[in-house]
Amino acid sequence: MRVRGLACASGCAPVAVPLLVALGLLPTVSIHLSAQTTDHSITCTVLDTSGRPLSDLPVEVDSVTPPREHARSFTGYDGSVTFNGLREELYAITVAGGILLPAKPFGFGTDPTQVLTLQLPISVSPSHDRTDDVVSLQQLSVPPRVERMMRQALEAWFHNDVTRSRTLAERTLQLRPDFGPAVTLIGILQVQEGHHAEGITILLQGLRNDPDSPRGYLALASAYNQLRQNNQALDALSLLAKLAPESWQLHYETGRAYLGQQRYQSALAEFNRALMLDEQNSEVIHLGRAHALLGLKDYSTARAELKIVITNSPNGPYTEEAHQLAAVLDTQLKKADTPVEAVTRIPVEPETEH
Repeated sequence: MRVRGLACASGCAPVAVPLLVALGLLPTVSIHLSAQTTDHSITCTVLDTSGRPLSDLPVEVDSVTPPREHARSFTGYDGSVTFNGLREELYAITVAGGILLPAKPFGFGTDPTQVLTLQLPISVSPSHDRTDDVVSLQQLSVPPRVERMMRQALEAWFHNDVTRSRTLAERTLQLRPDFGPAVTLIGILQVQEGHHAEGITILLQGLRNDPDSPRGYLALASAYNQLRQNNQALDALSLLAKLAPESWQLHYETGRAYLGQQRYQSALAEFNRALMLDEQNSEVIHLGRAHALLGLKDYSTARAELKIVITNSPNGPYTEEAHQLAAVLDTQLKKADTPVEAVTRIPVEPETEH
């Protein structure tokens, strides 16, 4: 994996349809869980730290005792979602995969209707993307030595000095073991070095200490995508969308997740959005578009996308994969009676600018 900075154009760190917006247009989504239900229901409203409603976040309800029931839907514009048809049992409700809050148990007792409000520890800016600054993210008074060392760790990371970056981050944690930005940085370094599962564990810890970190969610989604855990990647991206909705990497990683789910049209829409937002016209987006177009059996357009990658960056990090896909495509296209088999594995993570 070749990820330099996971930095987005809006200033946050590090895929035309906004992330999961279509589902968020409904004010309340009602889900029926089973045919043998009573009238029990729960309405869950999700807010940020300032009490603003959070739309388009995935919410899941699971029964604790058999028969097991599961439902998943998304909050509407008012931050709420309603699940109907529940039995008089104990359930657990989870928001965005439990990344920031553990599952919340609930039961009905004598009241068949439950109303629950959950507040996520993130602060959503109403007007623009959040920057990924150490002080603004942590919103804490930290010792100057800790802040200075953390900035040096980030500067080393920006200059691809991984060894120095890791050393400084670890020294920061010796001074402040709960300092979220340092934990998150170590998690990102683990992901960059290919230790995705371990990186996920560290990133989850870092985000719970520093929940306003766009680059943390982006790295988490990238690691999940690499492990083909695409639903979990989308959970992380739903939170990133609240902090950095105009990040091209947000839409690129969403496209990768949709590719993994074989949702090729949705993947193409996300890659198109990423291309609109990325001023550098990154080859990795064209490679993602080629994968989606292959899945849609639009072979000529897919071939054109691969040509862009090869022509624009003959010695780039994605050229070898583009050549391989182009060779397979050209061979198959020459066989008039042989259908082309779409090559739809998830493309590699982007090598991004700082």
